[in-house]
Amino acid sequence: MQLQNEYLIIIDKETNSGFYSLCNSIERFNEFIESEKELKINNNKIKMDNHSYNYAIKQGKVKGKEQNFFYITLEFKGDEQSIEKYKNLLRTIKKVFKLNKIIVETLRDDLSFHYSKLAYSLIHNIENMMRKFITYFMITNVGKDWVNESSPTHIQEALDKTKRKEYIDVLQQLDFIHLGDLLFKVYSEDDISNLFKKIKTLTNNINLNELQNYLPKSNWDKYFKEIIDCDDLYLKKRWEQLYDLRNKIAHTSNFTVGDYEDIQTLVSEVKEKLEKAFENIDTIELLDEDKEQLSENIATNINEDIGIFIKEWNKLEKRIERLANNSGVNSFLSTYKQ
Repeated sequence: MQLQNEYLIIIDKETNSGFYSLCNSIERFNEFIESEKELKINNNKIKMDNHSYNYAIKQGKVKGKEQNFFYITLEFKGDEQSIEKYKNLLRTIKKVFKLNKIIVETLRDDLSFHYSKLAYSLIHNIENMMRKFITYFMITNVGKDWVNESSPTHIQEALDKTKRKEYIDVLQQLDFIHLGDLLFKVYSEDDISNLFKKIKTLTNNINLNELQNYLPKSNWDKYFKEIIDCDDLYLKKRWEQLYDLRNKIAHTSNFTVGDYEDIQTLVSEVKEKLEKAFENIDTIELLDEDKEQLSENIATNINEDIGIFIKEWNKLEKRIERLANNSGVNSFLSTYKQ
């Protein structure tokens, strides 16, 4: 394995006049680094803990400014077992400059890249596991054409507008964080405004079972919580943490071994719960109304405009239902839905 780290060190006369005068040559600069007794520089090598690393340095002046710069390159060659000593070297060098309030710009960080690559493979694995889990759940419970067959007509039309006509394509195009929303985001099965109307018209005590429909619930809590004894908040928190770390990789931010270890832990915890849920996924049976509600909920998460459309459509549907009941045409709604 070969890693390279490059740093640009800026010494400003105005903010650090002492070091500006002191570090006026490569020799003086190297002597300054060697003020940390653990570090020794000789023949384009820097040594620490009985390990030597390739070391290159270039000096210059910032044009039009009283600022010196030193451009240093460090190179590691070895295996995973010896990488810890290289990390100690980098930490020690940075400490020398930090203690003396000297500006260090990182130009290249292969160590961060190394851990990013290891971490991304874990992220990729858990993201695909989540897609597999949701796809299997939807297909086995609703059918392979769940977008077209299970969703009401208004959802189909809205999905067509998004150009996501294939049921597989729908999930493949979802972002990492929105995959989690499909399982962990809470929603009410019934419009809360209907609860207020129900209370106003009550003549007897309200049925507690009816109230359950108004409590926000996630798909995870509704279908999986009981079979594996894990609530949605446990997984939601970890999925969001993974998303933040995933963004850190994607935006080429400084990615540390600590970040990598955090991802290892989070992936392990989420993976354990998904695997247990997947083992029991065939024990779940959905009623027809559950299938429609599930499809609507997922369609809402796929596209915000779809969510608004569904909400307004459901309001219209309930108004028509009330008009039909009030007019005594009780069969109107069933005929309308057919």
